[in-house]
Amino acid sequence: MKLPLLFVAAMYAFWGEPVTLSVYPAVSMSPAAFRLLVIVPRHTDNRNLCIAYSLATDPMTPIRRSCHSMSGEQERRVRTIYWELREAGAYDAVATLTRMADGRAQTYVDRQPFRVIGFEAEP
Repeated sequence: MKLPLLFVAAMYAFWGEPVTLSVYPAVSMSPAAFRLLVIVPRHTDNRNLCIAYSLATDPMTPIRRSCHSMSGEQERRVRTIYWELREAGAYDAVATLTRMADGRAQTYVDRQPFRVIGFEAEP
C-alpha cells in the first residue's frame, strides 16, 4: 500500500503542479469512507488551502469545506483527509490553493470526481 502512494507522491513532486488532489476509492458502496490525498509543493507564496466536496449536479454549493492557513515553505507538503458519506450520489472533491505573489492572489484548483453507490430513497 505504501509503494503506490510513494510513487504517486514522487511523480507529483517531479511535475511540480501547485496543488494535486486524489480521492481513493473513486467509487464505493454506502456507507462509504474516502481518503483524500492533497499534495502542495512547498513555496514561499503559499497562503491558504481549502478542500471541499459537493454534489456533481450542484458544484457551487459545497457540502463540507475545510480551510487551512499556510505559512509558505514551512508547511507540510502532503495532507490526508478522510470523509465518510452515507448518501448515494456523484460528488466532486476540490482542492483550492491560494498564493500571494507581488501583492496579487493567484488561485490554483484541482478537481476529482467520486461516487457513492447505494439505494436511492423513493419519492
